[in-house]
Amino acid sequence: SPITQQEAKTTLQSSSNLASNNPNVLPILITGAANTILATSALSTCTVMTYGSANITDHGICWKTSAMPTISDSVDSLGALATASSFNTTLSGLTTGTTYYARAYVTTANGTSYGNEITFTTL
Repeated sequence: SPITQQEAKTTLQSSSNLASNNPNVLPILITGAANTILATSALSTCTVMTYGSANITDHGICWKTSAMPTISDSVDSLGALATASSFNTTLSGLTTGTTYYARAYVTTANGTSYGNEITFTTL
């Protein structure tokens, strides 16, 4: 049966309060497309869309020359983050003419979350 307007409102309120009701919600983030791609570096603006339920103790971007980079690979670590917001990252020490894969990340007491993967090739 169709849901009532009140049920829809209650569901929406429950969803919006998810992080405050569940202590294990990880942040959700977006890895921005690489821009200002040079021979040995590139930039990416990433966004934390939802903060999650625990303080972000580190955030940044990770990269490598194969898919699914993690914080065990190369990183631009930017430290703690107080609110959901956008942040600029620099991928440096890259090799000319090489394809890289990168993902934004945030780390909390609940674990590490990753954004979507991007790929780019240095000049």
